[in-house]
Amino acid sequence: MYEVKVSYEKTDENGKQKKVKEVYMFDAVSVTDAETRAIGTLSNLVEGELEVKSAKEVKYAELFLKDGDKYYEAKCSIITIDEKSGKEKKTPICYLVSGYDFDSALKSFKEGMKGSMMDWELESFKLTKIVEVFISEENEGE
Repeated sequence: MYEVKVSYEKTDENGKQKKVKEVYMFDAVSVTDAETRAIGTLSNLVEGELEVKSAKEVKYAELFLKDGDKYYEAKCSIITIDEKSGKEKKTPICYLVSGYDFDSALKSFKEGMKGSMMDWELESFKLTKIVEVFISEENEGE
């Protein structure tokens, strides 16, 4: 997944032009592909000129995009035991979760993690600035 930050002119509720910056996620194979998809997808949705400000790869272990129009990032620690030392080891891992609000997104995340064979601990669960997530058609439903 690639996070693409864009800016464009938007008409506010008072009819004034205002420059806005927004964050979108694109399922892409490279930064260039993500930028191209952003321009192709968003140019039809915005007024005026669309400018890509940045694009970077973001690693999510899994996406839980079931319901809702808000996106939350769940940061977890996967807990394993080192066989040699017997010590507990925590490995950080992130998930992207959608929901209507904090509670519905957290519920969706917990439901998605129910079948996990790993021991995990939720470290943080926070609202992101992501406006929308675009999954390419060949990857939908995965």
